[in-house]
Amino acid sequence: MGTPLYCSVLFIIVIVFGAKSSLSCGPSCSSSNCRWSSWSSWTSCSASCGNSGTQSRQRRVIQQASCGGSCHGSSWQSRQCNRFCYNGGSLQTYGCNCVVGYEGSCCQTRVTCTRLSAPAYGYIRNNGNTYGTTVTFSCQTGYELRGSSSRTCRSDHRWSGSQPSCHRITCSALPALANGVATNGQYYGDTVTFSCNQGYELEGTTSLTCQLDKTWSGLMPRCIKITCQPDLPVPNNGSKTCSEGNRFQSTCIFSCQLGFRRVGPETRTCEHTGQWTNGTETWCEEIICFPLEKPAGGDVSPSVCTSQPVAAGSICTASCFTGFTLSGNPTAVCSYEGEWYPSVLDVNCTAITCNQLDPPPDIVVEPENCTLSEASFLDNCTFFCIPGYSHKNGPDVMETTCSASAGQHNGGWTVPITDMDCQDSMDPVCQSCPEDVSVFSANRELAIDWNEPTWLDNSGNITDIFRSHYPGSLFYWGAPQLVYYIARDNAGNKGFCNFTVIVKQHACPYQAPPQNGAIACDTWLGGQFCSVSCNRDFDFAREPESLYYCRQEAEGGTWSPFLPGFHEFIFPWPDCTRRMQPAAAIGLQLQYYSFDCNVDTEEIRQNFITQMRQLNFLAQGFCMDADCNIDNVEVSCGMASTTRSKRQASSVINVDFDVVIIRKNNSDNTSSDDLTSHLENLVMNIQAGVAHGDFNISSGNITIVPIPDSFTEITGVVLRCSHGQVLKNSTCLSCPAGTYTNTTVCKDCPMGFYQEKEAQEVCLPCPNGTTTHFPRGTSITQCREFCKQGTQFDRTTATCRNVSEVSTTPAMDEVTYEQTDNNACDEIENCLQPAHFTNLSSEQQALLLGGALICVVMVAAGFVMALKCKKKRKISPYSIETEVQAETAKAKEVAA
Repeated sequence: MGTPLYCSVLFIIVIVFGAKSSLSCGPSCSSSNCRWSSWSSWTSCSASCGNSGTQSRQRRVIQQASCGGSCHGSSWQSRQCNRFCYNGGSLQTYGCNCVVGYEGSCCQTRVTCTRLSAPAYGYIRNNGNTYGTTVTFSCQTGYELRGSSSRTCRSDHRWSGSQPSCHRITCSALPALANGVATNGQYYGDTVTFSCNQGYELEGTTSLTCQLDKTWSGLMPRCIKITCQPDLPVPNNGSKTCSEGNRFQSTCIFSCQLGFRRVGPETRTCEHTGQWTNGTETWCEEIICFPLEKPAGGDVSPSVCTSQPVAAGSICTASCFTGFTLSGNPTAVCSYEGEWYPSVLDVNCTAITCNQLDPPPDIVVEPENCTLSEASFLDNCTFFCIPGYSHKNGPDVMETTCSASAGQHNGGWTVPITDMDCQDSMDPVCQSCPEDVSVFSANRELAIDWNEPTWLDNSGNITDIFRSHYPGSLFYWGAPQLVYYIARDNAGNKGFCNFTVIVKQHACPYQAPPQNGAIACDTWLGGQFCSVSCNRDFDFAREPESLYYCRQEAEGGTWSPFLPGFHEFIFPWPDCTRRMQPAAAIGLQLQYYSFDCNVDTEEIRQNFITQMRQLNFLAQGFCMDADCNIDNVEVSCGMASTTRSKRQASSVINVDFDVVIIRKNNSDNTSSDDLTSHLENLVMNIQAGVAHGDFNISSGNITIVPIPDSFTEITGVVLRCSHGQVLKNSTCLSCPAGTYTNTTVCKDCPMGFYQEKEAQEVCLPCPNGTTTHFPRGTSITQCREFCKQGTQFDRTTATCRNVSEVSTTPAMDEVTYEQTDNNACDEIENCLQPAHFTNLSSEQQALLLGGALICVVMVAAGFVMALKCKKKRKISPYSIETEVQAETAKAKEVAA
C-alpha cells in the first residue's frame, strides 16, 4: 500500500551569519557575497499517514563573504508529508476521523466480527466476517429454521440478530381411526398406514405422508361397515325392512301383502364376509284359485275368472247370453286359502227360440231351414228379391237375426221380412241390335236401311219403343251419326240399342307430305282440303296449288285444284328444297389503244386475267365472305373512232368481262341488294385501279395502258343460279329429286325416268323392260316391270294389281305413313283431322287455315242452302215425347 504525498508548507529560517564588516582591505579589495552548497535530499517523512508527518533538508556556506559582501539565506528547510486518511476518512486537527466500518489512526483497518458457523442440520452461505457482510442460513430438507435467517456484521464488531437453529418439520397429529388402527409418525417423510377392524372396510386412502408444508398428503380415511352385494330386492307384492340397509350386521325382514304368501327366509343378515345369510331369495307367491268353467249359453265376469287363475278375494259372477234364461246360484268367491266357495258354479242357461220365416213368392230366404223350423237365438237369415226384381227403397240383400231383450223368454226377428218390397227392375234386353254402318258414296246424301232390333223382358210386357231414325232415313257426309232405340216395360225400365251410321266421301289416293315440308288438311263438311308448305329456309321450286281438293267422282276421289285456273294442274304436289343465295354478275368493258389489230388477243386475255387476280384489293379480302371471280373475258380489236388518237393509234382493243360474286356462306340470309352493293363497291375499286395504272397489260414486248374514261358497264347486275337450280324471289332453289331443270323451271321426270339427286339437268332412264308407274321417280328401285293388261300399278303396295282391287286401295285417310320429321302417325285420320298440321310453325298454320277457311266457307254456304231445300221425312209421334231429349242424351252417353 503506497503513501500519498501532500503539499507541505515550507518554513525557511534564514540565518544570517556575520555582520557588515567595515574592514578596509585596501584599495585592491573587491566586495564578495558568501556562496552556499546544494541542498541535501529530504529526509523520510516522520509519519506514514495522519496529520503530523514532516521532512527536512540542509545546506552549508562553502565560501564566506568578503570585502563587504553579504551572506543571506537559510541552511535548513522543512515541509509536511503523508498527511491523509485511508478508506474515506477525513483529516482533523487531532488525527483521522474514520467512516463507519473502519478504524485505526489512519482508518486503515476494516471492522471485523467473530466468524459464524452453520447450525446443526443446516447450511451457511457467504461465510465472511467483515463489516457489512450478510450471512444467510438454511436447513436440510425436512427441517425448518428457527431464529434469524440472516445476520450482518456491524461496526461494533457484533452480528445482528441471533444464532438460528434447525428443527424437524412436524405435521399435526392425526385423529384416531374409529373401528380401525393407524401406525405412528408425524415428522416430515413419515407415512402413516391405516387398516380397519373385521366387518369394516377402509373408505379413502390407505396411507398418508407428512409433507414439507406440514400438511398430510390426503384426507383422513374412515372405516365403514362393509356392504353385502347384491342389494336384496323387495319382493313383488311384498315389503322389505332393513336395520342398516345392506351394511355389516344389518338384518332385513320380509313380509307379503294380503293375498300373497312368503316363499323363502323371513330374515337375512349381512355378515363380515359381505354375504347375506340364508342365501335363498325371498319372494311373494300369489294365492290363487283355478279358472272356473263357463256355463253353456252364458259367461262369467270378469272374463279372467274362466281364462286364467284368479287372485284370492276375487268374486266371479255368472250370467246368460241374451236369448237365454238363468237358473241357480251365479256367484263364487276365491278364499285366501286358494279355494272356491262354493266349489263350482251351479248355473243353467236355457236358449230362447224364434218362429220360422214365411216369405212371399218374390223373395228368397237363405238358409232354407229358416223357413222350415224354429230358429235358435242369434241364428242369422238373409233374404233378397228373385232375379229381375230389386228392393225398391233399400239394399238388395237384407239380414235378420233371432234376438231377445233382457228378461224376455220368447225371441223375435230383428228385421221383419215384410220390410223388403221387391219390384221389377230388369231393363228390356235388345236381342238383335244392328252393327255400325259405314258406306262410301259419291253423293252427299244416302238412304240407309237396317233390320230393326228385337226385345226381351222378364215381365213379358214391353209398352213403348222409341226410334231416333227409321230404316231408309237419309244420312249425309260428315261425322258418324248416332241411331238409337229405347224400349220401356210396364215398370218403367228402359233398354237401349245404339249404332252409328257414317257416310264417307271417296278418299283420294294417299300422297306423302312434301320433302322438307308439311301438309295441312281439313275434313269439314264432308270434303277434304289440303294445303302444303315448306319448312323454314326451304321453298317450292315449282309453285303448288293454293288449295288441293279431293273431288268426288263415281269411281272414287280425285285430287284437283279447289279453284281451277288457266294453268296446268300438276300432281302430286312438289317437294321443298333449301333456299340458296344466288351469285351476282355485272358486265364491264375496258378499252386500250393499239396501232393495229395484229395482236395476240389470247395473250392479252390471259394477261388481263392474271392482272385481275394479282390486284391488291382482291388479295386483301375485299369481297369479305364472298368469292369474286372474273368470267367470260373476251378480247376484240377494231378501228378507233375519228375523235380518238393516241400517238396516231388507229385501232382499239376491247376487253369485255363479267365480275361474279358468290357468297361463301351459301344461305339466303343476305339479300340481293347486299350482293348488288358488293358489286358496286368492286366496280368502284376497279375504276380506281384503272386510274392508278393497275390494269396496264403487255402484248409481246409492248405495254399498253387503258384509254382514259373507257371503263364502262355494258350490262347491269344480274342474279345467277348454279346448274340445276332455278331463280325464285331472288333466291336459288335446287330442283328436287325426281325433277330436272328445264331452263327456268323444274319439270317432273316423266314415267320411265327417275332422278335420285337434287339440282340435275336431266332424268335417268329406267333399265330396259322396266318403267316407273308414276312421274317424278326418285330412285331406280321405283323402276318396275310393266303391268299386264287388266292390271294397274298400286303405289301403296308397289305391285301390279287387278283394276278392281286397286279401286279399293286404302286412300289418303287410311294409309299409314311416316313423315320426314320422324313423327310417326297411325292412320291419316289421326294425323289430318280438322285443323291438324304437320311440321308447321304457328305463322304457317294461320296462313294455311286462313286460305282453307275461305274456301270451306264457300262450300258451307252452298251446303246450307241445299239442306234448307231438302224434304223432311215425317216420323210417327212417340207417346213419351216429353222424355225424348233426356233419353237422347243418355243414349249418346251409352254409345260413347
